[in-house]
Order: sequence, then C-alpha cells, then structure tokens
Amino acid sequence: GLGQDWTGALAILDYQAMEIGVIIHFNIGTSAGIQGCSGPGAPPMASIFNPTATNFTAQWAQSMVDLGAKYAVYVAKHACGFATWPTKAALPDIGLVYNYSVQYSPYKGNIVADFVRDVRARGVQPGFYYSAVTNSYMRVDGGTVHTDVPVRPPQVNVTQEQYEQIVIQQLGELWSSYGDLAEVWCVSFITAEDNKVWLDNTHIRFDGGYQSSLKANLTALFNTLQPNACAFGGYGVTPNSVRWCGTEAGQADYPNWSTGTSSAGDPDSPDWNPAEVDTTLQNNDQWFYNPSVGLRTLDVLKSVYHGSVGRNGNLLLDFAPQPNGLLPDDAVARYKEFGDWIRACYGSAAGSTSGQGTVLIVSLGAPTMVDRAVIQEDQAQGERVRAYTLDAYVNGAWQQVSTGSSVGHKRIDVWSHAVAATQVRVTFTQSVDLPVISFFGVYDPISC
Repeated sequence: GLGQDWTGALAILDYQAMEIGVIIHFNIGTSAGIQGCSGPGAPPMASIFNPTATNFTAQWAQSMVDLGAKYAVYVAKHACGFATWPTKAALPDIGLVYNYSVQYSPYKGNIVADFVRDVRARGVQPGFYYSAVTNSYMRVDGGTVHTDVPVRPPQVNVTQEQYEQIVIQQLGELWSSYGDLAEVWCVSFITAEDNKVWLDNTHIRFDGGYQSSLKANLTALFNTLQPNACAFGGYGVTPNSVRWCGTEAGQADYPNWSTGTSSAGDPDSPDWNPAEVDTTLQNNDQWFYNPSVGLRTLDVLKSVYHGSVGRNGNLLLDFAPQPNGLLPDDAVARYKEFGDWIRACYGSAAGSTSGQGTVLIVSLGAPTMVDRAVIQEDQAQGERVRAYTLDAYVNGAWQQVSTGSSVGHKRIDVWSHAVAATQVRVTFTQSVDLPVISFFGVYDPISC
C-alpha cells in the first residue's frame, strides 16, 4: 500500500485533498421530467429543452461555494444523447450532422462554457460527465448500436464504427476546448467485455462499459488532451484513476483504502486508486430534478459526510436544477446549511498536532469536552497506517475511546460519547512503515 512513484502523479493526491465535489444533472431529462433515458428507444425531442432563467450556472457555482465543494462535474451528455454544448460532430461521408444538441433546441447557449466560466470564477475546478455507454439518439445501449431497433424521431441510423467516431469527436471537443479538467467521467473507462470479467471477479465497475474497439482511441485521446485530470473508473488508463465506492447511498465501506480496485480498496495493492462516493441530495436516489421526493435532511447529510470524507473518500453530491435552469430554493438552502455545519464542526480543532511515529498526543490543558478525532496521513509518503487506537486522559487515567483501521487522506472518528479530557492519544498499532501524520486533531461536540 505504499503506492507508486509519485513523480507526475500528484494530481490524484490533489484530488483527494479537495474532499467534496458536486455532479450536476441538468440535461434534456430535466425538461422531460425523467431520470434520463435507458436503452436504445427514442429519446425526447430537442425542442423541449428551453431553460428560461438567466445566469443559472452562476447560481450553481455560488451553491458550490456555500457547500464547500472544490470541484464540479457537469453532465454534458447523458444517456439520451443530448449535447449541452454546440457540438460540431458530424459524419460527412454519410451526410450526417449531430443535430441533437443545444443549437437545435430553443435554447441557443453553451451551458458547458457557462458552467466552466462560472465555477472557475469562484475557485471551483470543472470536470465533465459524458456517457460513452448509452446514447438513445443513436440507438446505443451497453456501448453497442442496436440496429434491430427501429429508427424513430429524433434518432439517426449509424453503424458501430460511426457511433465511435462521434464519441471521439465529442470528447475531443470537451477535453480540448475548456482547459484543464479536475475529473472526467466517461462511465466509464472500461470496455463492456472487461466489465463482465471485473464483475465475475467481484470487482465493481460502474454503469457497464463501451466496446473494446473504442478503448485504444479513447485512452490515447484522454492521455493526450487531459493527462493531469482524474478519471472515474480510469484504472489502467491513467495513474490518476478514481474508483467507485460500490453504492450511491453516500456510505463508503470501512476500512476504505486509497489503493486497490475493489469497492473498499486493498491495502496490499500497489495501485493508487482512491474512492469517490457519489450520492444524491434528493430522496429515493433521484439524480435529475424530481419535486415529488423531497430532500435528505441535514442529519442524513452529516452521516453522509462521515461515511464519505470521514472514511477516506471524496464526496460527490448531486445538484439537480429545475427545467428553468435554477436550483430550487430548498436545495440552495440545504447545501448552505450542510456547508455551514461542516465549517462549524470541523473548522477549528480543540487541539491538534502532527508528526511521525507510532504515538501522537494532543494536549488540551484544562479538561475539555471532546467526542471525535480527525487523523490524516501524509500520503505523499504512502498510506502506511493499518490500525490505530484512540485514548483520552480523563480524571488522571487513560481510557480507550475508539479503534480503527484505515486512515489515508482523512479519517473522522466519532466516539460513542463525549469525555472531559486533558489529553488525547492516538497509537498506531499496525503500520507498514513509520506513520507520517499531517494532522491529528480533536473536536468538541457543541458545534457538531
């Protein structure tokens, strides 16, 4: 679990340090009131896409700041196939222009460009989601063009090779026109054939995969145009690969390691491949706007934070704007409420230290009520900790308050009860080398 030669691969550590990102589901599925398309059947007509609000991407960006998100992944093309930027993709040899996009809808703007501009203006790093797996406009499902399905408006008739040409053209546009990206989702960088092998071996890959005929071109394109971006599901494509945590509930497994390819990782793997924990703000696993399901409560979101960032994972929280382009008022308020809680609870420790060794102690002076600890490894030295215990010095004696295993970028250990301690000690009972701890802090329960 010491990882790899970090030269040229520090982007993945920078990714882990961001901790919180968002994924924005705003596409033609929003206009149609559906959770995207599925399968090779006909998608909604482009004529229904017409967000009427002004500067809605600026509103998104402000909510990212309120939440505390450091990166944002915009769904530039979802399963229906609708492109939210004015794509120039075409197949001149058959006279086909990709006409399922914003410039063929009542809305003539470039949402991708507006998104990138507004998030960067607020210090948030942009990224894109583009499904190479499903495109209902081109009758694609599971990465394959289904030529047996009748062509119905607005669909077009293409071969597998022609579809793959379109994918490369469109990803070339997205990856070359908007600067360096923090993360890309192709859902995902794995072939449909490989996906079956992974699943057969109980290793989790997300949302199927594309055909192997596309893999070499897609890999070369990514490494040429976005060599420093992190890639969701990008193991074997880039050293900056991010794996799925295996659930959309917002709770990573624990222990959760920075290395390995399974959902919980593998401390003995040489492959750095940290987990991303994607989940929704809306109830019932609803990613596109659905006003009928309501929002998850702050208490649930606190649990999500501890189950993602607190378990060495990156939290990727959904944004689901309304058809007019704006996030609903209750969602805006909830993102800020969640961000305010994170800052209040974890913005300032009651006491902290750092260093290397098997024992670190935080001295608090007078007895202080504390009920949680944050531990962070310096992962530039590798992920070294395998097990730890936490003890508090209470009324002149040490008492154990918790135990754990993985630490990685960040472990938030919330104890069963608060104690009035003058010191708190972490002992690393198992490690593969001398632990190097960039931060060890304890916190009071009052603000949490």
